[in-house]
Amino acid sequence: MQVFSHAGLEIRGGKGNHRPYRPLPTGAALDEDTMNRLNSQIWIASCSLVASLGCGSSTSTASKADAASTADSAGDSTPTGDTSGDSTPTGDTSGDSKGGDAQTSDSKASDTTAFSCAQAAGAWAVTGTCSNGGGSIPYACMKVKDCTATWETDFRDWTGSLTGADYHLKNAAGSESIDGHFDDGNSGSYTFKGGSLTCDATMVRYSSTASDQLCCDVIVQDCVGPGQGCVPMLEGDVGAEIVTTGCLALADNATTSEGAACDASGLPLSCGKGLLCIKGNGGQGTCAKLCISAGNCGASQNCVIASGAPKAGVCETACTPLAGNNSCGDGQFCGPAAAANAAGQRVMAGACSAAGTTKFGGPCQGSGECKADSLCISGVCAPQCDDSHPCDVGTCTGFGLDLAQGMPANFGYCKP
Repeated sequence: MQVFSHAGLEIRGGKGNHRPYRPLPTGAALDEDTMNRLNSQIWIASCSLVASLGCGSSTSTASKADAASTADSAGDSTPTGDTSGDSTPTGDTSGDSKGGDAQTSDSKASDTTAFSCAQAAGAWAVTGTCSNGGGSIPYACMKVKDCTATWETDFRDWTGSLTGADYHLKNAAGSESIDGHFDDGNSGSYTFKGGSLTCDATMVRYSSTASDQLCCDVIVQDCVGPGQGCVPMLEGDVGAEIVTTGCLALADNATTSEGAACDASGLPLSCGKGLLCIKGNGGQGTCAKLCISAGNCGASQNCVIASGAPKAGVCETACTPLAGNNSCGDGQFCGPAAAANAAGQRVMAGACSAAGTTKFGGPCQGSGECKADSLCISGVCAPQCDDSHPCDVGTCTGFGLDLAQGMPANFGYCKP
């Protein structure tokens, strides 16, 4: 298991087949690679998905879906604008062991006719199809307290009551619903409805090969095991990726200082509780503070989200795209990043990212190949734009998220 990053919020290591993890699109529309690399780029351990879970949701299928889908491959999808309400929730569970009926995700409930609320808590692997041809996000966390359940995935949540083996959840606005049923303590199904979108999914309790406590809280740091820290992590194989939080071993001499140098080469974790070792473009690891909202970060930082379930992100120095002040330093530029505002809601903010050499309009496989102030969109380097920097060719198109405070008006990319 490893913790690396800064060029893809990526997680990998461990055993079996594994792939790099990149932040999932945060507004149905964001090109995976754009958000991937421009986000904080964290890497953590990645292991094989347990075959018995039967998670059939593939990234290629999910890439067709809305905000709740994963993109198929870097640079293959084009931002399309706001898609609120268009996502397919996929999991629910937070092995959160504090209070009420919550329990850790590694517990295995046996078949029983008398389903208890506690059995719903934990991590779930999800397979589903949606009315728009897309697929459900293949993971989620269910947190339960006093038979009130909260289903979390991709920085979104739905809350409601558990009555026996049935649950009825809604988002805060009341515009989306999840109605489901547990067949037993380890499987179930649900229907998501939001706007014109409907998704039907099955779910199976997920067990990690890397962590015995999933869906932990990166702020509370509620790991039950001694000498462990709660961090974002991914496990997966060629069929699905499970992006969640998990408790992993800390080094005996793990640093507790934000900004300190760290070893990003593997386990045990070299940064202490509440921190994550982020691998920068130069290869040096730096301990970054974990967050779930801007309130967890300093005044000059953004909480750049890692997506996944439950909520997690890292505090990174804020910047303003197209400001012309090179605040990010040599070889970098300020580009878009999905971030959490003070209310924990997803917004588009600025984050420093490495610049490449490919000119505007040139072919690319990732944004790291494009010159400063441009992004790899659908395999082509596209310039960033705003009201003060109009497109020479094409139309300035937004990313489908509200802009964070300080971002330039009508910021986007030049769409041919």
